[in-house]
Amino acid sequence: MTHSRLHGKLYDSVLILYRGHIAYHGLMNFLFHISTSRGPELFPRLAQRTPEDWHRSWTKHGSTYYAHFGLA
Repeated sequence: MTHSRLHGKLYDSVLILYRGHIAYHGLMNFLFHISTSRGPELFPRLAQRTPEDWHRSWTKHGSTYYAHFGLA
């Protein structure tokens, strides 16, 4: 477990929880659902939307995302 994006490549997949809601699950290299930048600014980016918004977005797009990247 880590709270730093800088260590994300050490894991097979990452799960981003924002205030108890799933905002992302998948490969660190494809964390574009939340942020297009690879820097550590993930948490300020999460704060731009409500936890419920992130979860609704992930619920809506997650299966398409998995299929696109061969994760399904």
